[in-house]
Amino acid sequence: MDDPVVLSSGHVFDKSTVLSANGKLKIDKCPITRAKLEPKVYPLAVLKSKITSKKIARLNQLIFIANSFKNDETKFNIATE
Repeated sequence: MDDPVVLSSGHVFDKSTVLSANGKLKIDKCPITRAKLEPKVYPLAVLKSKITSKKIARLNQLIFIANSFKNDETKFNIATE
């Protein structure tokens, strides 16, 4: 999930899943409740921020691991087996 939005049903989905390129709902019923949806979605900025922070932290961990293998061929070979 990259850009969470909440539907009028109260359920959260990724924006790209429920909205077309022109910003209109791709669906008319909630996939969870099957309730008819209002044509609006609401962004969840706090959740988006948390998702982004987690992705950055994971990327930083991967960079750290890659750097630790950079000068140690034996360690690299063991990790890739």
